[in-house]
Amino acid sequence: MKIHVLQIPDEGLVLEGEEPPDLVAWPDFTPAGPVRYRVEATYRGGSLLVRGKLSLEGTSPCARCLHPLPVSVEVADFTVLVEKPEAECVDLTEQVREDILLALPAYVRCELDASQRCPITGESWGGVAGDRPTSMHSDVWSALDKLGEEKEEKD
Repeated sequence: MKIHVLQIPDEGLVLEGEEPPDLVAWPDFTPAGPVRYRVEATYRGGSLLVRGKLSLEGTSPCARCLHPLPVSVEVADFTVLVEKPEAECVDLTEQVREDILLALPAYVRCELDASQRCPITGESWGGVAGDRPTSMHSDVWSALDKLGEEKEEKD
């Protein structure tokens, strides 16, 4: 997002548009469209203030079953202050990218049905600690206890 400082009237300037989806390159997120923005830019006292909203749609793998799930990202309070811009054109692309990446969920999970089953794979997730399916759960503590017993026997 580039803003031409000298084109901003005293009452401010509302800008709406889109940035390319490759702006948000993240391993666990696939954008489904462009980054949309609606911001108001004001330039007073030699400082540029940009405030508004950013949004993006995409997919991210489920933390349980790894199937892609839809993700909607919204930054409702995007704010950037550039004091004394060095050029007539100010590029806010990095600030847009940073705020979108910070708004991405840490992990996405599908909604389990009433019987605690994954709606995509059908795996049961009920009563499993750490949200791992029962088939993947192993008793790591007993394995560590056995290692301790073996060590004592050798001593």
